[in-house]
Amino acid sequence: MRFGVYFFYLLVVWALDNLGDNDTHTEYDLHKRLFQQYNSNLIPRRMTSSDPFHVGIELYLMSIDEINELRQTIAITAFLEIEWTDSLLIWEPLEYSNVTSINAKVKDIWTPDIVLRRTLDKQSDIIDADGHAVIYSDGRIIMWPYGRFTVSCKILIGQFPFDEQTCLFDFMSWTNPSS
Repeated sequence: MRFGVYFFYLLVVWALDNLGDNDTHTEYDLHKRLFQQYNSNLIPRRMTSSDPFHVGIELYLMSIDEINELRQTIAITAFLEIEWTDSLLIWEPLEYSNVTSINAKVKDIWTPDIVLRRTLDKQSDIIDADGHAVIYSDGRIIMWPYGRFTVSCKILIGQFPFDEQTCLFDFMSWTNPSS
């Protein structure tokens, strides 16, 4: 009988101790751990610097704002979905109250320096430093910048209204090599 009471006491102490550990690992603790020594100036890769770093970009058209035959341009409003993996921002959700994603300010994380080639607008970084990003526990980062994009585009209207136009919106890194 005494063994059963002692065993029950140990089980209760162990359970209370483990409950206390889970309470201390909050989303606040996660942010603190992830960003304590994080350097947003370095490309976040685990492998050697010669390995390619993959950044995915998808464009979602919201509207065609202007087609200018005289200037041979097209202007659209769109948002981009930009995704990459940051190997320095990975965590185990079970250690942090099952938190599987967090939001972060863009200025606090490394972001690719993406610009639109052949734009007629001011050549500037597409990603707004005041924006936000979603960081997933596997290190995947997704952000959705939006704006108006204007590019040169050969516009042929010889068969109006049955013309088809193909305009290229080519995004690239401004300072990093294409690899």
